Amino acid sequence: ATHLFDEMRLLSLEQTSASFGAAIVQCSHLHWRLSISQLARMAELRVERDAIVFNSAMNACKIAGKWQASLALLAMMVATHVLPDIISCSTLIAACEHVSNWEEAVKILAAILVMRMVPNEISFSAAISACDKGLQWQLSLCLL
Repeated sequence: ATHLFDEMRLLSLEQTSASFGAAIVQCSHLHWRLSISQLARMAELRVERDAIVFNSAMNACKIAGKWQASLALLAMMVATHVLPDIISCSTLIAACEHVSNWEEAVKILAAILVMRMVPNEISFSAAISACDKGLQWQLSLCLL
């Protein structure tokens, strides 16, 4: 991805949020830290970061089982005035589910409601699965 951006610069092609988003998705297949480094590079180059690129990086962290890194990216979104959306929150819940962290998954689901978002099927499914993995079947039933 880095080499591709170097080529784009040599050809005087604009590096956009979409091109970085594609790079972040590709990096997620290699290593989650590469996805985060692309976000940092966007900031350095003053390319606008939106929820889509943050969500892609959060997904890379989820795949790697790094729910804390996903949470840090959500905090970075807020700090940089990028509004998290339901996909951001659902990805974070799924990251918690991936490592059987049912407590954080339920906290995030509750935070979605506090933020006046409408949880989607992914939000509930991931939270229920996290509770199931954590042997919290009573709580799983409450989320149905």
